Amino acid sequence: MKDFHRGTILALLSAISGAYLFIFSKHVLAYVGPATYCSYYYLFAAVYFTAWLALSRQRTLFRIPPRAAGKLLLIAGLESVSVFALFTAVRLMDPTLASFFNNSQTVFIIVLSAVFLKERFNRLESLGTAVALGGILLISYRSAEPALLGMALTLLSAGCFSCTVVLVKKNLGDLPPLTIALYRAVALMAVFNIYALAGPGLEPVSPSLLAYTAAGALFGPFLNILFYFYSLKYFEASKTSLVRASQPIFVLINAALFLHSVPAPREIAGGLVIILGLYILVLGHERSLAAPPPDPVR
Repeated sequence: MKDFHRGTILALLSAISGAYLFIFSKHVLAYVGPATYCSYYYLFAAVYFTAWLALSRQRTLFRIPPRAAGKLLLIAGLESVSVFALFTAVRLMDPTLASFFNNSQTVFIIVLSAVFLKERFNRLESLGTAVALGGILLISYRSAEPALLGMALTLLSAGCFSCTVVLVKKNLGDLPPLTIALYRAVALMAVFNIYALAGPGLEPVSPSLLAYTAAGALFGPFLNILFYFYSLKYFEASKTSLVRASQPIFVLINAALFLHSVPAPREIAGGLVIILGLYILVLGHERSLAAPPPDPVR
């Protein structure tokens, strides 16, 4: 099998795995709040990463330099806001719409990188940004209040996550990505458990909901990220980003099959416009010869 085909398959598997995050979380969040869900979700994610690194004999990735500890705590704070906003949005709105809006992370990352990291921002990237924003406006036009609130929360989530990406690129670029993913999961598990126990408390969760949460954590921050990093062995990061931009399509299909939930035609059209904008944006970013945008780690 050619490297191009291997890279394409792995990038598609990453997109599909990330899509199931929205499906499983939508189901569980119908019964428990985001704080309880995130507490268990990142507990499972931390267990998966720890087991993978131990079994694959990559134990050196457990080590972090002392200088990185403070930066990781700051990132954990921003990420706590990001994921809480995202899962609150998933609870409020159709998961396909949440996935469409979540794709705006790429826009935020490239714009913030241009501002704070002095990366180049060309006309094609500007066009892609404008097209993606047009798709967001098309979805939000005459939308019901829950959808508008969900949109605002998802964009807040994307903005906070993009800030963490810029912080990582600027301050922790020498750390292995899997190390960052592991300690991110551990930090988020700690933050949400402390918040839940100090505030509203952990809600009771049935064994079946725990199983769905474990499945969501398996597909979301674990397999999604592993497939993404392995795809980079055979594929340029910009091409992986293009393939992964199709993730909302897989969310749409699975939401229709398993949740019997389908957005309105106007909302689907707006989501496709967002994907088109991202394609233009990533292609423009590739031409600028700057580093391609990283993909979401959820």
